[in-house]
Amino acid sequence: MEFLVTIELERFELAATEESDLRERERATGERYMRDGALLRMWRLPGRRASVSLWKVDDADRLHELLSGFPFFPWMDITVVPLARHYLEEGREAAGGGAS
Repeated sequence: MEFLVTIELERFELAATEESDLRERERATGERYMRDGALLRMWRLPGRRASVSLWKVDDADRLHELLSGFPFFPWMDITVVPLARHYLEEGREAAGGGAS
């Protein structure tokens, strides 16, 4: 199942070393999710502390498990939109041009 996820990072106060450590762990977590095939794509939203991403996981429970694994999860405002296949994509998939 695919999900469109918007994450807005709330303001927070941390010591510089703690924030740096969190950022490194955040990157490593995201890279692992990409390698594992759960996180398909990710984009920044210009002018905001926000991103939009495309996920492919078995269900919403698995998505929640992965999202809550991010080190910045306590400061994330997350919106999840489950996606259903559109009939126009079926022809693209058969031709090898679309994601499933």
